[in-house]
Amino acid sequence: MTKETGLVKQENKNELTVPQELMEDLGGLVNVGKSVVKTPRLKLTSANSDNAISGLSVVGEFACAAYNKNYGKKISIIPIAVNESASLLFSPKDPPANCNPEDYKDGDVVCASHDITGNKAPPRNIDGILCSNCPYGAHFDVWTGDGKVKKAPKCKRSVDVICVETSSPDKPMEINFRKTSWKTGIDIVRGMLNDPSHVYFGSEYLLESDTGKSEGGFKYQFIKREPQSKPLDQKTFDAVVSTASKIAKAKASGNLERESEEYTNDDLPI
Repeated sequence: MTKETGLVKQENKNELTVPQELMEDLGGLVNVGKSVVKTPRLKLTSANSDNAISGLSVVGEFACAAYNKNYGKKISIIPIAVNESASLLFSPKDPPANCNPEDYKDGDVVCASHDITGNKAPPRNIDGILCSNCPYGAHFDVWTGDGKVKKAPKCKRSVDVICVETSSPDKPMEINFRKTSWKTGIDIVRGMLNDPSHVYFGSEYLLESDTGKSEGGFKYQFIKREPQSKPLDQKTFDAVVSTASKIAKAKASGNLERESEEYTNDDLPI
């Protein structure tokens, strides 16, 4: 039996037994910036997306470029953490106010806020400006127009879910639910808050893609509402706990970074 006094205890058969004094000296061997260990993005592929262009996936399939993985048109995820954000994308057809069109191309992020909950402080953009004083006149909560004709804000809300694919509990990803998929993200949040296990990550959810058509006839991809869910078995739950713990610690210390997004406005229909 392995003694625990001078050795790091083995948690499973795949772990190595290392002398405790050696482990204490190894802490500085990996010294990198937060940007190097960003959480990869799980994306629903659209016609103009980077995953479609690279050939990793086709329209309507879920894929993660960082893991070089195509999950098909259905994927079972276990949500672990959730955040609400908002982003303003440049559109040459309808550019934001006070924005020089020569400085941006279609789909560029003009402005963003990584936390719009207002739980700790009033929402601010990445430059520290209060969202209520939006310099582009595009506050995520302000609709414009009179009477029955209301125009949605150009800055779009997003439910950002850090999750794992059920069969890969050690590989966290972030998937963003915005525009036509925003309500699906809300469905998942409600499920997490009311999970019968009383743990946010106690269930898995089956995401399915679908195709919609705008009034102008443009086809777009979205994630179906009310995804099916089922409780995790104990073995799967135990495997997710380690990943959830790492995410919680990174979030608490401000070291939780995400991959940047690449998309065009056509990828994100209203």
